[in-house]
Amino acid sequence: MSTGTIDAWWLGLAALINTHDRIELPDLNCRFECSDQATKKRAYIAITERIHSNYDALPAVKAAISAAGIDSGALAQREALSNEQLRRLAASPLVTIGAHGERHINLARVSVAEAQQEMISSRRLLEHIVDREVVHFAYPFGNANACGLREAQLARAAGFRTAVTTRHGTLFPQHRDHPFALPREALRADETAASLRCKIAGVYRALHSRIGDPVAGM
Repeated sequence: MSTGTIDAWWLGLAALINTHDRIELPDLNCRFECSDQATKKRAYIAITERIHSNYDALPAVKAAISAAGIDSGALAQREALSNEQLRRLAASPLVTIGAHGERHINLARVSVAEAQQEMISSRRLLEHIVDREVVHFAYPFGNANACGLREAQLARAAGFRTAVTTRHGTLFPQHRDHPFALPREALRADETAASLRCKIAGVYRALHSRIGDPVAGM
């Protein structure tokens, strides 16, 4: 869970697509016609995948959101849990609260000191709110371009016991040797019951590793 003022570009992007039938990103040399729900969903998926594969695309998307008069930060504040809601959620035996940094930034692209601040401040604030230890961390973005050995070492030094990436996979006993490189299957806008079953069964990890080692370290 991110704890600070977040530039939630993904919420801004959704608002941009929902309110426009055409999205133009000239800096990225792409344009999307999105006049109905199906094409809007495809546009959202295509743009987010572009960002996750190349973070240098993010400024152009943010510029388009801002030019449309959309405040991604305000959208994040509107969608965020209140402290009381967070405490009620944390009280459930079915829920474990984990930290996700303050601003949801790419930790691999900032200094050691800034990455440490993101992890430690987020953890401390959550512990103050829920009045219990927070020992798990999820790397923002979570792929190989956003977290590596340095970030794993920082998570350990910050006092976390585990950290999750967004690499495909399910948990195996061997992950005990890689507690700061755990897999995390993300849910997509176009998820289906069949794709969820594949994720739970580890099919995507098998394909991603070319039927290789099911456990990925940093």
